[in-house]
Amino acid sequence: MKKTLVIHPFLFGIFQVLFLFSHNKKSMSLGEMVIPVVVIGLAVAVIFLILQAIMRNRIKAGIIVSSFVVLFFSYGHFHSMTRGVRHRYMLLFWAVLFIIALYLTLRTRRPLKGLTNFLNVVAVSLAVISLIDIGVYTIRRDTAWSRDTIVLDVESHTQGTGDTGSLPDIYYIILDRYGGAASLSEFYDFDNSRFMGYLADKGFYVATESKANYLKTAHSLASSLNMEYINYLTEEVGEDCSDWMPLFTLLQDYKLWRFLKARGYRFYHFGDWWEPTTRNKYADVNVNYYWLSEFATVLYETTAFLPIGVRLGILDSRREQWKRIRYKFDKLAEIADNGEPAFVFAHMLVPHSPYVFDSDGDFITEKESLTRSEREGYIDQLVYTNKRVMELIDTLVARSEVPPVIVLQSDEGPFPERYKEDAYRFRWTDATDEEIKLKMRILNAYHLPGAPDSVLYPSVSPVNSFRIVLNTYFGQDLELLSDEVYAFTDHDHLYKFYSITEVFE
Repeated sequence: MKKTLVIHPFLFGIFQVLFLFSHNKKSMSLGEMVIPVVVIGLAVAVIFLILQAIMRNRIKAGIIVSSFVVLFFSYGHFHSMTRGVRHRYMLLFWAVLFIIALYLTLRTRRPLKGLTNFLNVVAVSLAVISLIDIGVYTIRRDTAWSRDTIVLDVESHTQGTGDTGSLPDIYYIILDRYGGAASLSEFYDFDNSRFMGYLADKGFYVATESKANYLKTAHSLASSLNMEYINYLTEEVGEDCSDWMPLFTLLQDYKLWRFLKARGYRFYHFGDWWEPTTRNKYADVNVNYYWLSEFATVLYETTAFLPIGVRLGILDSRREQWKRIRYKFDKLAEIADNGEPAFVFAHMLVPHSPYVFDSDGDFITEKESLTRSEREGYIDQLVYTNKRVMELIDTLVARSEVPPVIVLQSDEGPFPERYKEDAYRFRWTDATDEEIKLKMRILNAYHLPGAPDSVLYPSVSPVNSFRIVLNTYFGQDLELLSDEVYAFTDHDHLYKFYSITEVFE
């Protein structure tokens, strides 16, 4: 007799990856699915084959494996919907559900061929729906824009090499969501003058009136690293585009690294958990504290293993971030000893959430974080960040044979409360002046040894940062751009820009 096909366990497993990717496809590339699909597919195959060998019944083995897979990967989604039910109770309930499914499957004497066929149809349908969605979007993406039109020729904006003499190390350190001093005082009741005073004493120029040129990290860094406004993307991809990949392309292949690489610099990229800056394929050296990719981490956090892993001290994304930040600060301090000109891009996701540091740098567990206010978490992490930055600057200045160029900058300020409540429905056209000021005021400080005081000014913004650096140290004659501030309407219109500069006038 013809054997009943049992494919639903594998498809239910792979569907978890397809489903998550489908819902995040606007900010991901297809390659990010490969490892999770392979790992989950192999894991399901091994479990199924072992169970089949023990039970000598492939149909029942398939049903049991599918029951486990569905419950295992749906845990995180349901836990989020319950709004804080303790994991121990949720895990107990999930275990009871699996035991019931296991008991009913083992006790029945029915052949279960009909149920198996039904599960096959359901699993195939779910997988096909996700694949069609991903495939159609990928085709549209490929026809909507080309990488060749996004990445522009660096040499069209630079001239010659100039008389560089001894090349200084150049550090571009991004402290993500570090608010400007005025915002910290006005909205967080925090006086950051001690840190600002330290920077001034170390020879930094602190641009006290600086604002980000764009609202979000991707837009802001794409602009500063390419030393130009990115409003031209509107013509390339259209106002209605909600795809992040054109921006992410500019975060990998950008004008600044190409210019410096051509002049003998070694390119160091310090990434973080945010996928677009996790690593840079063009860098000579990538530094990160790896464990799981952002996509794999989100996938893992949907599973029933999350609370178990946290309790065991493994696969805890909060603790990994705590280790990552400390590791990167330590490694940054070693660059000055390398004896060769270095360009260092360091994306530090602090004081950006998750808030994993107290003011002394000790780890804050998820349970402890629930007892702390948003303000307390943000300010404590900022205070610890200040301490590590001061230690780093002391080390870099002391160890460098040639005084280093250091651009210490935030790409954006903290988000207003209304945005955090519902980011995807928030429209920046409806934002108040106070919300815009909180978001756009940033830390922006420059250590430019030997540069005349006239090259910097209080309102200098990130788009001009490396125009100034290249003019000062590499004999360029790049025109400084007007310091503008741009927003986009919402997440469905990432390239529909409009000026909000007047808010600060």
